[in-house]
Amino acid sequence: MQGRHFKPVVREDGLALFRDGKNKQRLYSLLQIYDVFKDVIVFYGENVSHPPAELNIFYIRTLVPTIEGLVEELGMSPAGKGPIKLPEDYIPFTDLFTAESKYRGRGQKLEDVKMNVNAVYGQIKLLAEQTHVVFGVKAIPEVEKVVADTRELLHRLSTTGTQPEAQEAGEKISLEGKRITYDAKKRKIAVADSVNRTCSLVAAPLEAFFAEVMLSGTKDIGVPYPWDVVFVEWLKIRDDRVTMKDVLPERREAEPMYSAMNRLNEKVLSDIPTDDILFTWEGKTIRRNF
Repeated sequence: MQGRHFKPVVREDGLALFRDGKNKQRLYSLLQIYDVFKDVIVFYGENVSHPPAELNIFYIRTLVPTIEGLVEELGMSPAGKGPIKLPEDYIPFTDLFTAESKYRGRGQKLEDVKMNVNAVYGQIKLLAEQTHVVFGVKAIPEVEKVVADTRELLHRLSTTGTQPEAQEAGEKISLEGKRITYDAKKRKIAVADSVNRTCSLVAAPLEAFFAEVMLSGTKDIGVPYPWDVVFVEWLKIRDDRVTMKDVLPERREAEPMYSAMNRLNEKVLSDIPTDDILFTWEGKTIRRNF
């Protein structure tokens, strides 16, 4: 079964519903939480036969109900009466333990599920762009917390038990003078030393995008780069339609990238036995340290 691509065409009078103050915030909140929902599906795909029980409970009790609540309030449910309806499987499965049997029963592969989830996100993103809520709108605080909790959980689960031999040995290495590269296809940082240590970012897309910007060969070691320039590059990896004029100058707009950088530093420290901090954000600049 092929993935579907949505391109909603909505009349101007239909868009008015989403420009209402409360609905603008709901739509922006839906965009944020469905973005992290994509990350959960990617993480699930790393081991479909044994998803973590903690993640499954969070998925069932918190993540999915929050998304479904926003969709209902916006009138975007499959049975809703709004101008835009999401497909029946915008939530592809009700729980992670039975997910594989569900999508295989529909004749799908996991890649089909990912493609469909990405298409739904694209539908929500396009609607947000049409109603001018992509930038400058704050998410509902309760939804912001769920988004933050989801990212924290994925980060914690992705760092549990990684590279146990190196961790148990307790031998610290310095990143000074070592060649550090990033493979965007594999979402993996590599440190060229005698062991050729790596740090996987498969389950951490926002961190992966930051690594791609800073380790792609265009950023020199020790050189401070304006945060807003890095921010636009980071956004463009997420959505190649973004330009500098789309970005508000307020520092708060870059908070997700700032948090991603900090999580990335923590992930490197977790996967690679070093005390060196790979990236630093000082004032209005960001620097690659090694």
